[in-house]
Amino acid sequence: MTKLTKSELINFVPNDLSLLEYQIEGVLSLLQIDDSAILADEMGLGKTPQAFIYANAINAERIVIICPASLRINLQHEFLKWSLSKIQPLVLISGRQQVQVPDHSKPYCIIAGYDIIRTKLKNRIKELHPDLLILDEAHSLKSPKSKRAKFFMNELWPQAKRVLALTGTPVPNSVMDGYNLFSKFYDFGNYFQFGNTYAYKRPNHFSKRNGGPGYEFYGFKNLPQLRSIMKPHMVRRFKKDVTDLPDKIHQSIPLDIKGFEDTLD
Repeated sequence: MTKLTKSELINFVPNDLSLLEYQIEGVLSLLQIDDSAILADEMGLGKTPQAFIYANAINAERIVIICPASLRINLQHEFLKWSLSKIQPLVLISGRQQVQVPDHSKPYCIIAGYDIIRTKLKNRIKELHPDLLILDEAHSLKSPKSKRAKFFMNELWPQAKRVLALTGTPVPNSVMDGYNLFSKFYDFGNYFQFGNTYAYKRPNHFSKRNGGPGYEFYGFKNLPQLRSIMKPHMVRRFKKDVTDLPDKIHQSIPLDIKGFEDTLD
């Protein structure tokens, strides 16, 4: 836990930039959470600047940023914009690279797509030891059985001193979509125990034919209880509740399109 006042936090914002009031409050709230946290502000509230000011405030020198492949270049731009650290090397991993794992005893920042780091660095992951792991669009890890989710939750997450999960939609369709991420912060029991508490059940004959329980979970229930459990681990605001939201900002996002193989990251 890192406690800072509002005036102290300003020291971790680059001189030519500024955060909005609700973003300052968001970073201060994240800093009061032990170790890992979820920043689940609604889309459009600027989670990325908050994440990098948070990294500045905890003095993270070894950072791994995982994101959808199409956002790598934009996150590199945002990192260079908001970070106070002159971190070298800054490694942007693409499908065509032969990756050189940075010396984990020195500062580094790796930015990579979800699938490419799982395939390129799978056997080197224990060498990284990041101070901070940032998982952008963390709801993409919602399926407990997927290879992607197992890798990031069970192999990469434990290597990091802190994890910051970014998602504007922590439960995109059903409360069950949040189980995998929420379980990193609280012991809900297994998938079925979580489902019996926070979702409804309906028959699913396909599941029964394939050796499953014969039902599926859907919808939401007991949400006040779930919100109470997750509140100490999560910062979430909605646009309708933010009073200092500026006018819509149009931003150019550069894309590095050099070959078809990049689309496979």
